[in-house]
Amino acid sequence: MTQGPPTDPAGQDPEVAVEPPMEQPAPPPPPTAPIQAQPQAQPPARNSDQQMWQVLAHASAFVQVIGIPSLVGPLVVWLIKRDDPAVEPHARTALNFQLSLLIYFIVGGIIGVIFAITVIGLVVAIPIFIFLFVLIILELIFALMASLAASRGELYHYPMSIELIKK
Repeated sequence: MTQGPPTDPAGQDPEVAVEPPMEQPAPPPPPTAPIQAQPQAQPPARNSDQQMWQVLAHASAFVQVIGIPSLVGPLVVWLIKRDDPAVEPHARTALNFQLSLLIYFIVGGIIGVIFAITVIGLVVAIPIFIFLFVLIILELIFALMASLAASRGELYHYPMSIELIKK
């Protein structure tokens, strides 16, 4: 038997150094499509009739100037257009605000009258009645701001409004 060069137990020639195989770099990930934003829920498309009703829901609070309670206008619009998804949120928001003001006026008026009956209560009653007068002015200002927002297609959220009528 001929003897050849000595081999190691793995069967390789000891004089030939075998380097461990080099790791291949990982291939770059495949190009991905740019991430697109999820489409946001858009309000229903408006036509000029819907825009008129949206503005009217808020501006109808001005009927109080001629002696009709300001609650009547938004209530009528809400009753007529509550099935219209573009008008209903405006009418509901305006109606909630007017109902909230009605509650504030009733509570403030009762407290003011109770305090006005007593002599010491006049000190407290006068600021309450001044607050109620300021509330009337703020009602008109907020109704104007909401009407302008509705004409731009935005839903105005009234301050101090209690959400009595839900969706």
